[in-house]
Amino acid sequence: MATDLLGPLSLYNKTLKNEFHQHAEDYFDELIQKSQVDVEGNKLTVKAYKDALAKLEVAKKKMSKTRSLKVFLIILTVIFFIVTLIFAYSAFTTPVVSLMVDLIIAIASLGLAILMIVLLAKKIKKKLKDQQAVIDGLTNQANQRLAEAQAQMACLNRIFDWNAHAEIVKRATDVLKIDRYFDIQRYHYLQENYGLEDELDEHISTDMIMSGEIVKNPFLLVRQVKQTMGSKTYYGTLTISWTETVRDSNGKSHTVTRTQTLHASVIKPIPVYNYNTFLVYGNEAAKDLHFTRSPSGASGLSEKQIDAKVKKGMKALTKKAKKDLAKGNSGFTALGNEEFDVLFGAKDRDNEVEFRLLFTPLAQKSLLELIKNKEPYGDDFYFVKDGPLNFITSAHSQNQDYYGNPARYISYDLEESKKAFINYNDNLLQGLFFDLAPVLCIPLYQQHEPNAFNPYPTYSQNFTSYEMEVLSNAFDPDIFKHPETATPVVLKSNFQEKAGSADTTVIKAFSFRTEDRLDYVSVYGGDGRYHNVPVPWEEYLPIDYETPMVIKGFEGSREDFNDLFNTAEFQSFMQKYVRDSHIIYQRGLIAFIMSSLYTTNADEELTNLLKKAKINK
Repeated sequence: MATDLLGPLSLYNKTLKNEFHQHAEDYFDELIQKSQVDVEGNKLTVKAYKDALAKLEVAKKKMSKTRSLKVFLIILTVIFFIVTLIFAYSAFTTPVVSLMVDLIIAIASLGLAILMIVLLAKKIKKKLKDQQAVIDGLTNQANQRLAEAQAQMACLNRIFDWNAHAEIVKRATDVLKIDRYFDIQRYHYLQENYGLEDELDEHISTDMIMSGEIVKNPFLLVRQVKQTMGSKTYYGTLTISWTETVRDSNGKSHTVTRTQTLHASVIKPIPVYNYNTFLVYGNEAAKDLHFTRSPSGASGLSEKQIDAKVKKGMKALTKKAKKDLAKGNSGFTALGNEEFDVLFGAKDRDNEVEFRLLFTPLAQKSLLELIKNKEPYGDDFYFVKDGPLNFITSAHSQNQDYYGNPARYISYDLEESKKAFINYNDNLLQGLFFDLAPVLCIPLYQQHEPNAFNPYPTYSQNFTSYEMEVLSNAFDPDIFKHPETATPVVLKSNFQEKAGSADTTVIKAFSFRTEDRLDYVSVYGGDGRYHNVPVPWEEYLPIDYETPMVIKGFEGSREDFNDLFNTAEFQSFMQKYVRDSHIIYQRGLIAFIMSSLYTTNADEELTNLLKKAKINK
């Protein structure tokens, strides 16, 4: 299997794509069997619900037409009354000759107006009442069918859990492994062997993290939110007036008043928030090599177009190589495969020997297949090698949901739930695989056995700061923000201490409050003078707010946690230590906002509660 990985595009299309899909289907079918959901019963109930909705929609359209008719008849009634008044008035103010004509029209109009009123009062009112009764009946019928379908699906919805994608991968292949969460041992291994460090920048927070290994070498998939400063243009106006003396066509002079609206603007800094998803892959092969590469734009081009692109690119690379040589630098040295040199790039590489060890002819062939093929994503990836750490940032992963939240496929409709489950996991695993694909193309990476890791007897923390931030970001951000906050928050974890098998941390929320400001911009007016135009703007002032949080592992499932949550014992525990029931579970981790000091005794109490929880195998 490891040898097959050297052609990742072919491997995925011919094998893994179908394997992932089939195992996702099998996994869902197993959940159906475990939950004992009534498959046929749900299908019939959902059909009845959708039929009721369709009938309800038809009934609403009929009632809408009746209401339109009612409005039309009311308008018609008003018109007939107006005509009645007009011709009644005319009958008494016109000659006798037209009196009878006016009276006949007035009486006819009055009769028609009365007829419209009777029609509205008797027919239309009753029809609307009957139609509303039909709508109410169909609404009740639809709600009953929906409640019935939800009850049928409750047994399945409650056993959906986090990390279904990890189980699917485990069944599909033995070379890729996804961890339940990013644990402290994996972090220390990456830190000691590859130089991975905590992200200390207070403007960056980890929103999602997935860890695992490919052919025993570790990787992380990380999504971060980063706050930077951008700019915003604010506008202001000022209306001025002045008098001028002018002469008319007769030569007489007189004064006129002129007005003009002056416009001004100022550019001021504002905070900007962006998400970035990237893969971190650790491999000690060629650990002294550094380079960067960007998407080539070659995906989907014809061979003729690629040849032209390569020819143009080689001219630029040859020119660069000569320039570097003239300066006495070793610089860029072509591999001999012009297509790879241009399309992969990496012209800033700093170790030609190690670069050639990595990018053998087989690696070049596999990478070119990946780069030139338009499906599924094409050449959408940036590749940065920083010694033993490799960073892959792809366009497709920026919009891919990697969170694995089971809420995505909880539904009243079994068929729709299965479709959502399979589509979600297909897309997730495809996105992950093609982030790994560039490093999977490299033979030396797949042949390299990582150093063995001997776990420490104890660690200074039970959990990583990365996971602390991920869990804090899973809460409602309003929990952490400063009362004066006018912007999104960036949450940073500040580990405090171990409390038994839990960790206490302080989540610091960095954000901004605003102050109204007013600038005056001098603008030249039509009166020949400069005027100070007021431009209101907002100044963003940094603030922070601290909230204590606890994180603890739980070997149970989402179902186990929900069952535990509803027990009297657990509710009693929360009253003592959890603020306003702010507690979450995901991926085998529990986090809650502290309401009082959390000690080892408190942790022992929680541990005992967790042990009592039913663990579903």
